[in-house]
Amino acid sequence: MANLWAAIMGIAFINVTICFGVFIQLFKFTSFFIKDIKLQLFAFFLIIVDPTLSTQFVIVNPEVILIFFFFLSVNGILYKRKRLQFLGLFFLSIVSFRSMMLFAGLFLFDILNRIFLKKEKLKTILNLKFLLFYFFASLPGILFVAWRLLTKGWLQTHPDSPWAGLWQLATLKIFFKNCIVLLWRYLDFGKSIFISMFSFFYFLFWKKNYIN
Repeated sequence: MANLWAAIMGIAFINVTICFGVFIQLFKFTSFFIKDIKLQLFAFFLIIVDPTLSTQFVIVNPEVILIFFFFLSVNGILYKRKRLQFLGLFFLSIVSFRSMMLFAGLFLFDILNRIFLKKEKLKTILNLKFLLFYFFASLPGILFVAWRLLTKGWLQTHPDSPWAGLWQLATLKIFFKNCIVLLWRYLDFGKSIFISMFSFFYFLFWKKNYIN
Protein backbone atom coordinates (compact mmCIF):
# COMPACT_ATOMS: atom_id res chain seq x y z
CA MET A 1 0.00 0.00 0.00
CA ALA A 2 2.87 2.35 0.85
CA ASN A 3 4.54 1.60 -2.49
CA LEU A 4 1.30 2.33 -4.34
CA TRP A 5 0.88 5.63 -2.51
CA ALA A 6 4.49 6.58 -3.26
CA ALA A 7 3.98 5.75 -6.94
CA ILE A 8 0.81 7.88 -7.10
CA MET A 9 2.54 10.82 -5.43
CA GLY A 10 5.53 10.45 -7.73
CA ILE A 11 3.35 10.51 -10.85
CA ALA A 12 1.39 13.48 -9.49
CA PHE A 13 4.62 15.39 -8.79
CA ILE A 14 5.96 14.71 -12.29
CA ASN A 15 2.64 15.73 -13.86
CA VAL A 16 2.49 18.99 -11.87
CA THR A 17 6.12 19.78 -12.75
CA ILE A 18 5.51 19.24 -16.46
CA CYS A 19 2.30 21.32 -16.33
CA PHE A 20 4.27 24.13 -14.69
CA GLY A 21 6.80 23.86 -17.50
CA VAL A 22 3.99 24.08 -20.07
CA PHE A 23 2.70 27.26 -18.42
CA ILE A 24 6.15 28.85 -18.60
CA GLN A 25 6.61 27.95 -22.26
CA LEU A 26 3.11 29.16 -23.18
CA PHE A 27 3.72 32.49 -21.45
CA LYS A 28 7.06 32.89 -23.26
CA PHE A 29 5.29 32.11 -26.52
CA THR A 30 2.64 34.80 -26.03
CA SER A 31 5.28 37.25 -24.78
CA PHE A 32 7.16 36.99 -28.07
CA PHE A 33 4.21 38.46 -29.99
CA ILE A 34 2.76 40.77 -27.32
CA LYS A 35 4.87 43.31 -25.41
CA ASP A 36 2.27 44.74 -23.03
CA ILE A 37 2.30 42.69 -19.81
CA LYS A 38 -1.47 42.95 -19.29
CA LEU A 39 -2.18 41.73 -22.81
CA GLN A 40 0.40 38.97 -22.33
CA LEU A 41 -1.44 37.70 -19.27
CA PHE A 42 -4.79 37.99 -21.04
CA ALA A 43 -3.56 36.02 -24.07
CA PHE A 44 -1.98 33.42 -21.77
CA PHE A 45 -5.29 33.05 -19.90
CA LEU A 46 -7.24 32.60 -23.15
CA ILE A 47 -4.91 29.78 -24.18
CA ILE A 48 -4.91 27.79 -20.93
CA VAL A 49 -8.70 27.94 -20.50
CA ASP A 50 -9.17 26.26 -23.87
CA PRO A 51 -11.16 23.08 -23.02
CA THR A 52 -9.02 20.76 -25.15
CA LEU A 53 -5.80 22.02 -23.57
CA SER A 54 -6.97 22.42 -19.99
CA THR A 55 -8.34 18.86 -19.96
CA GLN A 56 -4.81 17.53 -20.53
CA PHE A 57 -3.65 19.12 -17.28
CA VAL A 58 -5.96 17.05 -15.06
CA ILE A 59 -5.51 13.57 -16.54
CA VAL A 60 -2.44 11.36 -16.75
CA ASN A 61 -1.42 11.20 -20.41
CA PRO A 62 1.63 11.78 -22.65
CA GLU A 63 0.05 14.81 -24.32
CA VAL A 64 1.27 17.20 -21.61
CA ILE A 65 4.84 16.01 -22.18
CA LEU A 66 4.36 16.45 -25.92
CA ILE A 67 2.99 19.99 -25.48
CA PHE A 68 5.89 20.97 -23.23
CA PHE A 69 8.62 19.85 -25.63
CA PHE A 70 6.72 21.28 -28.61
CA PHE A 71 6.56 24.79 -27.16
CA LEU A 72 10.12 24.46 -25.86
CA SER A 73 11.19 23.86 -29.47
CA VAL A 74 8.99 26.65 -30.86
CA ASN A 75 10.35 29.15 -28.34
CA GLY A 76 13.87 27.97 -29.11
CA ILE A 77 13.25 28.87 -32.76
CA LEU A 78 11.59 32.22 -32.00
CA TYR A 79 14.12 33.34 -29.38
CA LYS A 80 17.10 31.80 -31.25
CA ARG A 81 18.00 29.51 -28.34
CA LYS A 82 19.56 26.58 -30.15
CA ARG A 83 20.18 24.46 -27.06
CA LEU A 84 16.57 24.66 -25.91
CA GLN A 85 15.36 24.03 -29.47
CA PHE A 86 17.60 20.95 -29.72
CA LEU A 87 16.45 19.66 -26.32
CA GLY A 88 12.79 19.99 -27.29
CA LEU A 89 13.29 18.34 -30.68
CA PHE A 90 15.42 15.57 -29.15
CA PHE A 91 12.58 14.41 -26.88
CA LEU A 92 9.84 15.10 -29.43
CA SER A 93 11.46 12.55 -31.70
CA ILE A 94 10.76 9.73 -29.26
CA VAL A 95 7.63 10.57 -27.19
CA SER A 96 5.14 9.17 -29.72
CA PHE A 97 4.40 9.06 -33.44
CA ARG A 98 2.37 12.25 -33.03
CA SER A 99 5.40 13.96 -31.55
CA MET A 100 7.47 12.73 -34.51
CA MET A 101 4.93 14.40 -36.81
CA LEU A 102 5.30 17.60 -34.77
CA PHE A 103 9.07 17.28 -35.18
CA ALA A 104 8.60 17.26 -38.97
CA GLY A 105 6.20 20.20 -38.70
CA LEU A 106 8.76 22.21 -36.71
CA PHE A 107 11.38 21.44 -39.34
CA LEU A 108 9.12 23.01 -41.97
CA PHE A 109 8.18 25.87 -39.62
CA ASP A 110 11.84 26.70 -39.08
CA ILE A 111 12.42 26.83 -42.84
CA LEU A 112 9.31 28.91 -43.59
CA ASN A 113 10.05 31.25 -40.68
CA ARG A 114 13.47 31.99 -42.16
CA ILE A 115 12.14 32.39 -45.70
CA PHE A 116 9.16 34.67 -45.03
CA LEU A 117 10.19 36.52 -41.86
CA LYS A 118 13.97 36.63 -42.05
CA LYS A 119 14.06 36.83 -45.87
CA GLU A 120 16.68 34.09 -46.21
CA LYS A 121 17.14 32.00 -49.34
CA LEU A 122 16.29 28.29 -49.29
CA LYS A 123 19.79 27.35 -50.44
CA THR A 124 21.26 29.35 -47.57
CA ILE A 125 18.97 27.71 -45.01
CA LEU A 126 19.49 24.09 -46.08
CA ASN A 127 23.19 24.00 -45.32
CA LEU A 128 25.09 21.12 -43.72
CA LYS A 129 24.98 22.65 -40.23
CA PHE A 130 21.19 23.07 -40.37
CA LEU A 131 20.58 19.53 -41.64
CA LEU A 132 22.98 17.96 -39.11
CA PHE A 133 21.25 19.86 -36.31
CA TYR A 134 17.91 18.24 -37.13
CA PHE A 135 19.52 14.87 -37.90
CA PHE A 136 21.16 14.59 -34.46
CA ALA A 137 17.97 15.85 -32.79
CA SER A 138 16.00 13.07 -34.52
CA LEU A 139 18.48 10.28 -33.67
CA PRO A 140 16.50 8.87 -30.69
CA GLY A 141 13.41 8.42 -32.87
CA ILE A 142 15.38 6.99 -35.78
CA LEU A 143 17.18 4.47 -33.56
CA PHE A 144 13.97 3.42 -31.79
CA VAL A 145 12.03 2.90 -35.02
CA ALA A 146 14.94 1.02 -36.61
CA TRP A 147 15.34 -1.18 -33.50
CA ARG A 148 11.64 -2.07 -33.48
CA LEU A 149 11.62 -2.82 -37.20
CA LEU A 150 14.65 -5.10 -36.89
CA THR A 151 13.57 -6.90 -33.71
CA LYS A 152 9.77 -6.93 -34.01
CA GLY A 153 9.37 -6.92 -37.78
CA TRP A 154 6.81 -4.10 -37.94
CA LEU A 155 7.12 -0.34 -38.26
CA GLN A 156 3.93 1.47 -37.28
CA THR A 157 1.30 -0.89 -35.86
CA HIS A 158 1.35 -4.52 -34.77
CA PRO A 159 -0.18 -6.71 -37.53
CA ASP A 160 -2.74 -8.14 -35.06
CA SER A 161 -3.81 -4.70 -33.81
CA PRO A 162 -7.47 -3.75 -34.47
CA TRP A 163 -6.11 -0.43 -35.80
CA ALA A 164 -3.83 -2.03 -38.38
CA GLY A 165 -6.35 -1.68 -41.23
CA LEU A 166 -6.68 2.06 -40.60
CA TRP A 167 -3.07 2.72 -41.62
CA GLN A 168 -3.72 1.94 -45.26
CA LEU A 169 -3.68 4.69 -47.86
CA ALA A 170 -7.07 6.42 -47.81
CA THR A 171 -9.15 6.73 -50.95
CA LEU A 172 -10.15 10.16 -52.23
CA LYS A 173 -13.64 9.66 -50.80
CA ILE A 174 -12.31 8.79 -47.34
CA PHE A 175 -9.87 11.73 -47.52
CA PHE A 176 -12.68 14.26 -48.08
CA LYS A 177 -14.77 12.54 -45.40
CA ASN A 178 -11.90 12.94 -42.92
CA CYS A 179 -11.55 16.62 -43.89
CA ILE A 180 -15.26 17.19 -43.21
CA VAL A 181 -15.03 15.40 -39.84
CA LEU A 182 -11.95 17.48 -38.92
CA LEU A 183 -13.74 20.71 -39.85
CA TRP A 184 -16.76 19.60 -37.83
CA ARG A 185 -14.54 18.95 -34.79
CA TYR A 186 -12.96 22.39 -35.10
CA LEU A 187 -16.38 24.02 -35.31
CA ASP A 188 -17.71 21.93 -32.43
CA PHE A 189 -14.92 23.05 -30.08
CA GLY A 190 -14.82 26.65 -31.31
CA LYS A 191 -11.38 26.20 -32.80
CA SER A 192 -12.26 27.89 -36.08
CA ILE A 193 -12.78 31.22 -34.29
CA PHE A 194 -9.54 30.82 -32.33
CA ILE A 195 -7.52 29.90 -35.42
CA SER A 196 -9.01 32.81 -37.40
CA MET A 197 -8.20 35.29 -34.61
CA PHE A 198 -4.69 33.94 -34.17
CA SER A 199 -4.03 34.09 -37.93
CA PHE A 200 -5.35 37.66 -38.09
CA PHE A 201 -3.21 38.96 -35.22
CA TYR A 202 -0.18 37.05 -36.46
CA PHE A 203 -0.62 38.73 -39.87
CA LEU A 204 -0.79 42.14 -38.17
CA PHE A 205 2.39 41.31 -36.22
CA TRP A 206 4.15 40.17 -39.38
CA LYS A 207 2.99 43.23 -41.35
CA LYS A 208 4.04 45.66 -38.62
CA ASN A 209 7.49 44.16 -38.04
CA TYR A 210 8.56 42.92 -41.46
CA ILE A 211 6.69 44.98 -44.06
CA ASN A 212 6.43 48.46 -42.56
